[in-house]
Amino acid sequence: MNSFRDLLFYFWAISATAFAQPLHLTLDAALELGMNNRLDLKNSALQLDILSIRQQQTASGWLPQINATLDARWNTRLQTTFIPAGAFGSSADRFIRLGRPFNNLVGVNATQKIYDPGLISQKQVQQIELDQSYAELQVAVAQVRQQVAMAYL
Repeated sequence: MNSFRDLLFYFWAISATAFAQPLHLTLDAALELGMNNRLDLKNSALQLDILSIRQQQTASGWLPQINATLDARWNTRLQTTFIPAGAFGSSADRFIRLGRPFNNLVGVNATQKIYDPGLISQKQVQQIELDQSYAELQVAVAQVRQQVAMAYL
């Protein structure tokens, strides 16, 4: 039974290769196919995008920071103060209520960085990393193009 199954498999494999259509590619099509199917090139391109986004995040550290606060309070019970007779020229003891029934505070705070050595050095390092990754991608693209061209010939 195994020999019949093996024989059937061999017949199928031979017939599939005998009737297969040959693939005709030009050099440009082969280069494009090779460039599109290399995962290391796609990974390098994504790494460039990540480094570019990190550089934009670092640059956003130089943007002005604006903070706003609002504090609204309603006093349900005002403080009562006792003033004895004779104080301030009065003839009787008095109780007075001090304060306001409401209190509102609004505040705005704006800051702008003028000099930050940490951000400056971080931006320089990220630019070097971006340039290095771009150069590595260009080298990898050239190598893949060369490999595909050698395989094509």
